[in-house]
Amino acid sequence: MEKGLEDYDFSAIKSISKQKILELSRCEWVRQCSNVCLLGQPGTGKTHLSIGLGLSACREGIKTKFFTAASLVTQLEEAQKQYSLDRFLKRLDKIDLLIVDELGYLSFSRAGAELLFQVFADRYERRSLLITSNLAFSDWGKSFRANE
Repeated sequence: MEKGLEDYDFSAIKSISKQKILELSRCEWVRQCSNVCLLGQPGTGKTHLSIGLGLSACREGIKTKFFTAASLVTQLEEAQKQYSLDRFLKRLDKIDLLIVDELGYLSFSRAGAELLFQVFADRYERRSLLITSNLAFSDWGKSFRANE
């Protein structure tokens, strides 16, 4: 089921600005190769909003892809094992808006964390990211300091 912005109950979470989300839905930030982070406690609708913003981008003709952080890391590690990482990274590079949901929800292997960091770093000022996380931004380093 699609979770569009029109289905989001903005009255449920007072800290979320409907005006700001509607501004983001116009996708100017994606055209400018900027990034968006949706941070907050579980149950605040970050995933719903990220899907809604992704659908808005698709309607604007923007190439968009949605992953959970765990599934993206799994696919990156699998591509590396299959010696097809460069091909997978090139496919990701063709995506204008990459949505990565639930960063920090699960921890990754060291190799997985490094691959995810590589994807993020490669997109810097060239393509857009929308990331959701339950972690405060100051705690994001934990996601990239992987389990040994």
